[in-house]
Amino acid sequence: MPVWLKKGGLFLLAVLPLVLLVLNSNEGWHRYPGLWETWRYLVNDALLAVLAMEMLVFGFSLRQRSRAFVGLSLCLSSLLTCYIALDLYVVLLNHESTGPGGRLCLTHRNWFERVVSNNKEGFWEQDLEQFEPQNRQEGVKLIAAVGDSFTWGQGLASADLRFTDRLDEMLGPEVEIVNFGHGGYNTRDLIDRVLPVVAEVKPDVVVYFYLSNDIHDGIGMANPQPKERSKWEHRMLVGLPVYNFLYWKVLAAFEFRSEAKRGYEALYSRYQDSQNFTDHEKDLKKFTEAVRAMGATPVAVNLPFPHLWSNATPELRREIVSKVVKALENSGMPTLDLSELEEQYPVGQFEVNSMDAHPSAAVHQAIADKVEPWLKERVK
Repeated sequence: MPVWLKKGGLFLLAVLPLVLLVLNSNEGWHRYPGLWETWRYLVNDALLAVLAMEMLVFGFSLRQRSRAFVGLSLCLSSLLTCYIALDLYVVLLNHESTGPGGRLCLTHRNWFERVVSNNKEGFWEQDLEQFEPQNRQEGVKLIAAVGDSFTWGQGLASADLRFTDRLDEMLGPEVEIVNFGHGGYNTRDLIDRVLPVVAEVKPDVVVYFYLSNDIHDGIGMANPQPKERSKWEHRMLVGLPVYNFLYWKVLAAFEFRSEAKRGYEALYSRYQDSQNFTDHEKDLKKFTEAVRAMGATPVAVNLPFPHLWSNATPELRREIVSKVVKALENSGMPTLDLSELEEQYPVGQFEVNSMDAHPSAAVHQAIADKVEPWLKERVK
């Protein structure tokens, strides 16, 4: 075999992993607007591992010419190996949720796929048929917990750690609690989309776990959106797991800071606008009427969320919390205000992890501890 043909064949064999790496990545970028399948990331890591070994072989093959080639190949292959290890950690081992970018965060997807199991109605709960009256044990009281992602349990390592599940255990076998939490829903969404499903199980009590961002946007101050990423920014975010992790863990905190500030200020304005809040009070009354129409007793719990007040004065916080609690009670729902827990669990101690401001397991337990004696009086 001619020498040139032999060398050409070896060269093609050497660059084959790089070609496959480019083809695999391009297919991922063009086929999916968001994150790739897990196997595609693993294929890229396997191809990078082959390239790392080729670097070592190449370096040692030239050791007779210069020992510097050996050192350089060792350095480059070691760096690539470290990157592969970090890649595998992000893709396979890290399960941290995130607040603002769950759709494009690899570790958040890992968390969701590992932990969350939705029923056919889309709730993180067991099949609802077993909670219908004909399938319940005689004498068992059923409580429906309604709310947003705080009630749903975002970020927790298990559904058992949610305050609804803790309450279910604490209240004993005479009471069953069903979680109807749904991330991103406000009061109107709960009335239109959740309460009709709740009515099917005919609960005895419906608890509205209210969060002070449940008001609708009736004044045209929608939450600001982050800037649109360039083509290559997006490709790096979805194609490089290590960069994806570092972005959501470190960089996003700076990128979303101004958006979060404007979002909170828009939220304060919704509560301060008299017409918008009057409409919200009407929504709360509709909620109460819908619950009573299904034969259940409506009650409410005002949940803590210290991050919400990051840009508010203490006076503004007290004003909004007071308005919310009064509106809940005036709508016909006896209300337990848990905003006091914001002092016990301030920013830095409240959140489930550094990327996600949703409450930790400790906060969920604290909520359950406060709600349990109060709720017990209402299910007698």
